[in-house]
Amino acid sequence: MKKIIAKTTIPVLIGIFNVLFLLFVVDYAIYGNLDFLTKDMVLLKFFLPISIAGAVIVQYIIVLPVWKRFAENNKVIGLTIIPFTTLVCLLGGIVFTYLFWERDLGIGELLAVFLTGQIAFAIYWSSNLMLLKRLD
Repeated sequence: MKKIIAKTTIPVLIGIFNVLFLLFVVDYAIYGNLDFLTKDMVLLKFFLPISIAGAVIVQYIIVLPVWKRFAENNKVIGLTIIPFTTLVCLLGGIVFTYLFWERDLGIGELLAVFLTGQIAFAIYWSSNLMLLKRLD
């Protein structure tokens, strides 16, 4: 039971922390300040707990069974871990883009949101899966 709790919570928390840390570093590198923290603190107060809860549920219901199949067969739907993770990151980036793209800002915004989503999903899933491998 402890192992299931650890596999459900630790990779999620570390993955979300890694994504937020990178986004903070990139925002600081681009804009030279962290003004968004004061503006978006309310968003972070609500978004962070909701995203953690959602990620823990997805981790338990979807990721752990898929990970178990990888551990047994080294393949899921005919793909090994790296192509499967790439596909998940690509689909996640597309969904992220669809949800957060402001159409009035044009194609440049579309590409920026898509790239941000891709980077965030790649960081999250690579750290998540590396931690799952370590916990096994």
